[in-house]
Amino acid sequence: MPQPEFQNDVLFLNSFFTAQIKLDADSFSDNEFLKFPQLVIEDAALELVESEASKLYDGILIKNKYKLKKTGEFTLEPKLILGKKIKKLNKFSIYVEPPELSVNTKFKWKIFSDKNKPVLETVKGGRYKIVLFGFFYIPNTKINSIPFWEVNCQPPENSILETCGNENLTYFLFSEQGWKPVGCFYWTPLESGEQRLPSPVLSIPSKNNTVEKTFIPAEKIFVRNTGIVQTDEFLNDEIAKKTLEKTFDGNLDVSENSRQNKNIDFKTLTEKAKLIAELRQQEAKFIFPMKIKNRRLEIEKELNIIQSFSVTSIVLKKAGLILLFLFIFVICIVFALNKKKKQKSFNFVFTVCIVCVFFLIAVCLYFFINGKYKKAVYVPSSEKKSRFIYQIPEVSGTAAGELKIGETVIIKKQNAFWLYVEKSDKTSGWKDITEFIIID
Repeated sequence: MPQPEFQNDVLFLNSFFTAQIKLDADSFSDNEFLKFPQLVIEDAALELVESEASKLYDGILIKNKYKLKKTGEFTLEPKLILGKKIKKLNKFSIYVEPPELSVNTKFKWKIFSDKNKPVLETVKGGRYKIVLFGFFYIPNTKINSIPFWEVNCQPPENSILETCGNENLTYFLFSEQGWKPVGCFYWTPLESGEQRLPSPVLSIPSKNNTVEKTFIPAEKIFVRNTGIVQTDEFLNDEIAKKTLEKTFDGNLDVSENSRQNKNIDFKTLTEKAKLIAELRQQEAKFIFPMKIKNRRLEIEKELNIIQSFSVTSIVLKKAGLILLFLFIFVICIVFALNKKKKQKSFNFVFTVCIVCVFFLIAVCLYFFINGKYKKAVYVPSSEKKSRFIYQIPEVSGTAAGELKIGETVIIKKQNAFWLYVEKSDKTSGWKDITEFIIID
């Protein structure tokens, strides 16, 4: 049985890969030829974009074209479909590199300690090594040229920026598949809150021996006001024990639930957040929803949500209004009868009804105020998205607070793309409308 042929050139992400197989007349019967043979290669790294078969004088040539969607090494298992028969062919491997270096290359900062340990959070006044990584392919013969690229950075506001030697980059050459270190600096934040990392300008060599400059927009991170200075000894202990949470109050208070949640994947957290939204909607439909409420509070506790808004019962709202009108009607009757008979018993009933009416008015006012604004549950669509709320409806705005997955907020106002929300601690700010499930 003939085997598929494929290109041995370097393969890049988002480029195309071609595999083909030539079948002579002896490879299939006339009956199998009626249903044209197919070459099938299924893998998450490949997307079939074109398949063609052409008849040759001595057989058939089948050619498939795939788009490469992932980087890394993949073992492919091709199959040949001949009529009702499926024949497995020899396995073969391909290695997909990141895209070639260009002005469209992706770059990102990573933060480390002086001894190259990953830093999970930053503290005002701490000195950190920040390394700029690019997602691109470069031949092994040029690997040593990476540290000598020209990376220009100006210190961002409220920080000190110092250069570090090119020899620091060699440690990070293989720290993450596909990502290459291109620049290294020492960065000291002088203020707390949301701070900008440097905005580097890179000089990138092109194929025609010219140099092109590319500007990389600034990233933002949250800097603590106070906390334990992250020495390497501290990092070695703490990284193994817990996931540190970003906070706005400056306290290093990481709850037991937060430690337990560090290994729970993002999908599980968002599923629990969706369940909170569903339970809140169910809770509003009953007068005594204790089981539902206890289940909701249990899930909120698992997500480290200590304080939350109460649920207003739709049934109690309606019942309160009905009782209010009923008591007003009774008062009118009692008042009319009291005018005619003037008995003390009527005066007592009248007084009781008046008290009940005022009580019901207070209850109705509470329900009205509490239900004036809609509520929503925060369910982020991506783990990479910022959880901050902003003082203006733009991600470039100043951070006003941070949301927890599954947290319930009050919607104070909204526009086409943003919600202005208030947390249970009275912190308020703008957030993307797509990150919420509106529940009432």
